[in-house]
Amino acid sequence: MSKDSSYEAVERFVNILEDSGLRKRLELSDEDIADTLWLALQMGVENTQIREISPKTETPSENPKTPVFQTVEPSINIYTPPLDLSPQKSQNEEKIEGLPFQAPAAPALPNKLQISRALRPLMRKVPSYSRRILDVEATVNRIVDALIVEQEIWIPITKPQPERWLNLELVVEENRSSFIWQETINELEEILNSYGIFRTVRSWNLLSNRQNNLQLVSRKKGKRKNYCQYNYRELYQSDGRGLILLISDCVSTIWQQETIYQWLQKWSNQAPTAIMQLFPERLWLSSELGLGYKVQLSAFNPGVPNSKLICREDLDIEQALNLPIITLESASLKEWAKVVAGYGKTQTPAIVLDLDFIKEQVNVKEQVNETIISQYSEASPEAIVDRFLATASPTAQRLAGLMAAVPVSLPVVHLIQKTMLPKSTAINVAEVFLSGMIERKKNIYSPISLHQEEVNNRETDEYEYDFVPEVRKLLNQAMRLAETENVLDVVSEYIAEKIDSPFKSFTALLSNLSNLSQEQQVNLLPFAHVATEVLHNLGGKYADFAKKIEVNRLQKIIDGNLPFFQLFAGEYICAVKWGGETGIWHEGTENLLISTQGEVQFRSRFGLAVIQNLAVQKQTLSWSFDNNQTAASITLIENSENSYFWEENQTGKLFEGWLNYPNEGRIDFRGKFVIIDPLQFSEFTFESATIILIDDSIKTQTFYFEVAIIKVNQSNSDNILEIDRSPAQAIGFVEDLGRGIQLRKTQLEMMLIPGGTFAMGSPAEELEHRDNESPQHTVTVQPFFMGKYPITQAQWKAVAKLPKVNQDLKPEPSNFKGDNLPVEQVSWYDAVEFCDRISKHTSKSYRLPSEAEWEYACRAGTTTPFYFGETITTDLANYRGVDNEEYKWSGSYGQGPKGIYREKTEEVGSFGVANAFGLYDMHGNVWEWCLDDSHDSYEGAPTDGSAWIYDKDNTYQNKKNTVLLGGSWDNNPEDCRSAYRNYYSWAGRGIFYNFIGFRIVCGVGRTLE
Repeated sequence: MSKDSSYEAVERFVNILEDSGLRKRLELSDEDIADTLWLALQMGVENTQIREISPKTETPSENPKTPVFQTVEPSINIYTPPLDLSPQKSQNEEKIEGLPFQAPAAPALPNKLQISRALRPLMRKVPSYSRRILDVEATVNRIVDALIVEQEIWIPITKPQPERWLNLELVVEENRSSFIWQETINELEEILNSYGIFRTVRSWNLLSNRQNNLQLVSRKKGKRKNYCQYNYRELYQSDGRGLILLISDCVSTIWQQETIYQWLQKWSNQAPTAIMQLFPERLWLSSELGLGYKVQLSAFNPGVPNSKLICREDLDIEQALNLPIITLESASLKEWAKVVAGYGKTQTPAIVLDLDFIKEQVNVKEQVNETIISQYSEASPEAIVDRFLATASPTAQRLAGLMAAVPVSLPVVHLIQKTMLPKSTAINVAEVFLSGMIERKKNIYSPISLHQEEVNNRETDEYEYDFVPEVRKLLNQAMRLAETENVLDVVSEYIAEKIDSPFKSFTALLSNLSNLSQEQQVNLLPFAHVATEVLHNLGGKYADFAKKIEVNRLQKIIDGNLPFFQLFAGEYICAVKWGGETGIWHEGTENLLISTQGEVQFRSRFGLAVIQNLAVQKQTLSWSFDNNQTAASITLIENSENSYFWEENQTGKLFEGWLNYPNEGRIDFRGKFVIIDPLQFSEFTFESATIILIDDSIKTQTFYFEVAIIKVNQSNSDNILEIDRSPAQAIGFVEDLGRGIQLRKTQLEMMLIPGGTFAMGSPAEELEHRDNESPQHTVTVQPFFMGKYPITQAQWKAVAKLPKVNQDLKPEPSNFKGDNLPVEQVSWYDAVEFCDRISKHTSKSYRLPSEAEWEYACRAGTTTPFYFGETITTDLANYRGVDNEEYKWSGSYGQGPKGIYREKTEEVGSFGVANAFGLYDMHGNVWEWCLDDSHDSYEGAPTDGSAWIYDKDNTYQNKKNTVLLGGSWDNNPEDCRSAYRNYYSWAGRGIFYNFIGFRIVCGVGRTLE
């Protein structure tokens, strides 16, 4: 084909791609099109087999013993469809063993195109031994010669058909970590089979049986496992065109046997043989490859066996095994491919093993393996975790912490990787699974109807994985609470989408198990059990929440035991006997309560307990509680002719069993049914957790901050303050006010204030108590969001540019200038206009806080005058820390010290400490506007946290004075108390001073009880 015609063909091919829309749909670049044409050129065109007319056909020498390398330029068919290099859709989802539905999985090999390009040196073509094609030029010349001599018989001439050079033998080691690399290996196998790199590809599995004998079996993807064994010589290629690639992480017991090294030596003497190491080079020494020497190998001839590779280092080894080691990085593959193809100057990393030394090490390891295994099995959970933290990468450490919050399965891990650790790889997953922290267990959820033969022939083993006992708890406690909550919410949100549940967060999902269908409950069982275990491990409020949700009810529903509970529901009066046969029965000391839904409670001399870990087998109940310190097992029956209870021929519902109390041992345990009034059966009313349902438009995140408590050291005459700082965290969200331009200074950070009940006002004995802070009364506040800081001047300026709602706003009203200084010299009406504008802009409901909301948020669960404690210091807040001689005000409060007087506002958050809700500057800096009208006392004040306003329908036209809270830079410390109310006549809604600002709140949605 001439250059002009080639150019026209390529141009026509590109035009076809453009016109059909394929180029845009496949996102083909110019380089992609060039690669496609090049690949088509290398593959050639498929020709129909031509029948040979005469046995006297002139051919080159047939069946050469060695491959003849020559340049082959077959014609290119420009209409050949372009090769699809996109990931296969079938690999984008995988089933979660811990959850019975699909989870998204990212491609295990994102660099497929780079890998195929790296293997180009192996794509050369050689004449085929068996397939032939028509030699057009030679045939035409013969026909011309025949016409010249007037011969009437035209005889075609054939030649060997060009074909790929190498036949690949792909050997995949199967071991306990194989499932981690399965998707990676499958996608690599797809590349090697589909991209036209090799003439043939045969796949094998290398495994070890229970007798530690090495086995080679055919690898059949997507079918039942093939257990037909082959001899290792099956990989030999008599024509010298074989290539053997062993995929392994080199950490299994196979590499502690002499057989694998013998096989590798035999293979490498016959053909180029390499190990594809799944771990990166930094981890090679942790595998069995650490027994060898790291070298660089090269070759000047193509396809030479390993024994003829050139090593420039003199290692003086008599029995040397040269093994090129490659990884799934394109650069590593490219170097190795060039060495196989005989590019003399190129070198590839390799390991040289001294087989005599290996033999000695194998014998030694056989003697110490049992000792090592024993040490590992006896290692404490703390030692296992410490060993992992000392050797694992930071990414693997964080992955392990996240995995500890959810069921252990590879697809669940992939979901975590995609959503929370996108830069993690299968290597990090392997670090966790091979750390000794995870053990394999028989899958309790596998179908019990399968015969053993069917189970043995299943493609995937019915096993599940879990952390070694107590390891999950250690990891839970080591992780930040926010990350544990986050991973629980990630999995919960995915579950909710799959089962069409309105409950997105893990708290809502777990609290509403009984509202789901039985099928949905079945799907949630693994996650629910792990989640409650994690919450118990975290302790505190999380453990309290775990006790409030009744996951055991779900287990009983799954087991189909509802008829049993409906039959034996009721209250049983119990008797116990200590001392075995010689003991005496004590009647009425315990009560057992069973509900029709499967809730079980036990009232003993130690109190009332909700039974955890309840198991049901036929008519026997067993359980444990008090952190497994107390256990029991009872069998329920109807009627008994034996004197097992308190009299012979007992009728009705009965049970017999045993209890095991700490320090008391086993106790005989019996009970009989008591007829009770169903209305008095109140013990089965379980307290439900309060679930905050946040509006879907609010994307929450975790904020980390520092809190401080002031302690006064009274050990001597001088009261010395000690500031105890500690880390804390809370939930909130960020509202960007920059109209699409995300600037830190215009981002409004809103903190979630959880609902609760508190005592509003101050007690009479509080220092500097005012009458208008009485009477102290109980108020219940619903959840809401509140600004982390007072509104800043940068935020004010951004909102002032938004469209007017009721009145104009000055863009720069403040006396003290600075973007991060609180805005001041704004009236109450200005603040309301600010809220109206931001509400319209964001479609969220923003407003000023009520007086009750402000004090509740300021206290953050404290009852002291300040959320710092009993006193305050200018090291933590901006107020007048010196005496005011004119008004006789003190610059100190209580036992606190005097301080400084800054005489101006300070940047928000500049003191670096917040209260427990994550709110800064609640004491001092600027007074803050509230919604309420002013009142002389709390007589008749609302108790629901709402604003106390006379005319709620005309809030904007309200001319009454309001309330200012929090104190300012110009006030003494007593005015900065949580309960202090500034409602005097000058606090009118229309005033503005350089010590008055505000912060805003946002509605949260609704709550579930």
